Amino acid sequence: TESKSRKALVGGLKYSLSVKLNETDLKYTGTNIVEFDLKETGKPLRLDFFEGQVTGLKINDKDVPLTAKSKYAIALPPEFLKLGANKVVVDFTQDYSRQGVGLHRFQDPETKEVFLYTDFEPYDANRFFPCFDQPDLRASIALQVEAPASWIVIANETETSVKTGADKRKTWIFFPNPPITTYIYALHAGPYKVWKDEVQGIPLRILSRPSMAKYVRAQEFFTYTKQGFKYFNSYFGVKYPFKKYDQIFVPEFNSGAMENVAAVTFSENFLNRSTPTREQRRGAAGT
Repeated sequence: TESKSRKALVGGLKYSLSVKLNETDLKYTGTNIVEFDLKETGKPLRLDFFEGQVTGLKINDKDVPLTAKSKYAIALPPEFLKLGANKVVVDFTQDYSRQGVGLHRFQDPETKEVFLYTDFEPYDANRFFPCFDQPDLRASIALQVEAPASWIVIANETETSVKTGADKRKTWIFFPNPPITTYIYALHAGPYKVWKDEVQGIPLRILSRPSMAKYVRAQEFFTYTKQGFKYFNSYFGVKYPFKKYDQIFVPEFNSGAMENVAAVTFSENFLNRSTPTREQRRGAAGT
């Protein structure tokens, strides 16, 4: 009921998200600028944000008491909201996840390298950042990520630039993606190994942590991918609408795979330690 009400009130939604990541802390920080049109005022508006700490909150350039944050959400007070265009700025700190949801952190026991990936379906984007986390409130997201210089950062879109700064860190700035639902946003980061190819002008990448690289059958997975692109582009009569297609093998994954737009994650269970059987290959191709 609340989701239906919020859908009726909120439109023209877009996010500008900036996060800072590193390999040593168990927390990360960020700022999200939420811009939207409001069709009615007079009652609080829920901005979903699970358990994280809000360190600063402004609505339409006015400071809002941090008591607006509860365990599960931020209740945007109606006296700060207005009809039409609104802007909410949230500064936040959040723990990395160890449950395979939100922004999950894994440290390779062999190399001690840290790898991050997101998993948001069905209602876990708000474990990563404050947002209106429901499928029919689609929004573009302009993403900026500061991370260690040795890391690769993967998102739904390609990067517009990667700038090297102080302290061996880089800032990745990504094109805003077309409006999509929150559960298929993606942010993966770490010193991943990369394989490259292309199909019909679309860049393809496969990524895994280096210690698992010897098990990655990259050419086989690229073959499945190219066959899929050719088949579905023809079947639907609609070409793949995004700029690239990444597939990332990640550890401690809760399912087989997740269809994040242009940044699909796969369980490392697909990385067979021995020659896969025909049935295992069929299962990988089907997924």
